[in-house]
Amino acid sequence: MIHEREKIQDIVNELVHNAMRARASKINVVIEDLKDTLRITVEDNGDGMKAQKVAQLLASLNSGRRDELEMLAGVGHTHTGLMMVGIMADKAELESTPGVGTKVVIYRHKADV
Repeated sequence: MIHEREKIQDIVNELVHNAMRARASKINVVIEDLKDTLRITVEDNGDGMKAQKVAQLLASLNSGRRDELEMLAGVGHTHTGLMMVGIMADKAELESTPGVGTKVVIYRHKADV
């Protein structure tokens, strides 16, 4: 199983990579320790997304922790885009406006190491 620090780095890397693909010229990353939970926020001024796409991605990100899938599929599978983020997230928030940018907030319980 991937160590906790590597999981957090993978989440941040994927979200920053997506912001860069959206042609963001400004990307803010904040990682906050909320006692038993980490909150990872990545906000950009990239292309943004329409509401339908936001709803689709948000549903995917919040489809539940899938640690079993992570263990069964192996590390290689968990490194595929937002699927990897969804696997490692306990909860996700996603806001986006076309032409303005996107904000993704990921919550991960520290006890689930």
